[in-house]
Amino acid sequence: MGEPVSRVEGVDKVTGRARYTADVVIPGLLHAVLVQTQIPHGHVIEQSLRHTADRVSRAPGVLHVLTPMNCPALQQLPRELTFGLPVTPTTRVPDGPSKTPSRWPPG
Repeated sequence: MGEPVSRVEGVDKVTGRARYTADVVIPGLLHAVLVQTQIPHGHVIEQSLRHTADRVSRAPGVLHVLTPMNCPALQQLPRELTFGLPVTPTTRVPDGPSKTPSRWPPG
C-alpha cells in the first residue's frame, strides 16, 4: 500500500502503442446506425418513409435500410421466460442502499 505498482501494459499506454478494442480492424465488418425522428410526437406516413428510405439507400456505403415495412416483426418471448419474474433481484435496507440478496426469497 502506498507503493507504485508496475503495470504490464503501462509503457504501451503512455507511449500510445497500446491496442484497444476500437483499434482492431475486422475485414468485412459492417456498422449499423439507428436514426430516430427529429419531430417528437409526430406521425410517420408510409409515403414519407418510403421516400426517405429510398433516398438514404442510394447514399455511398449504404448496403441496406431497415424500416417497419421490410423488417421482420419482433417475436414475443415465451410466457414461461418472463411471467412472474422480478424485474431486479434487489431488496431495500432501511436507511441504507439497496443490495442484491444472496438468495431470492420464496413466494
